[in-house]
Amino acid sequence: MNNRIGTASLLLLAACGASREAGTKPLNLTPHLTLDLPMGSNDSVLVGDLRDATRTRDGRLVLVDADRHRLVFVDSVGGVLGTSGREGEGPGEFVIPNWIERCSGDSLFVFDIRTELISVLDSIGNFARSFRPPFSAGEVMT
Repeated sequence: MNNRIGTASLLLLAACGASREAGTKPLNLTPHLTLDLPMGSNDSVLVGDLRDATRTRDGRLVLVDADRHRLVFVDSVGGVLGTSGREGEGPGEFVIPNWIERCSGDSLFVFDIRTELISVLDSIGNFARSFRPPFSAGEVMT
């Protein structure tokens, strides 16, 4: 199980074009940001089920909303810039998006735990491609 997670991490690092010397750990010097975002199931809230988030190089935040099957792009103070995705199993669609990672060139990798696909999107949420990783959601989640 741990071997699968390690393999998945290495594959994603390779796919993202990241490089790291053996034995080193990344150091995040970016200050943490806390936003007061309304969450829940009614239509007046921004995010229904926040699963994960990442920051683009230009400072925008990308939130993974599993409840509404989408990504929400917000500025540094929580203003909505746009959304990407909808419910479904086609290109640019999500069933249960669960995590997101920013890769080189500001590509976004989004993993859907129901379809077990990783979708690759550009920095503003346009779908580029998807692929099936060499692990299942059950192996990663347990």
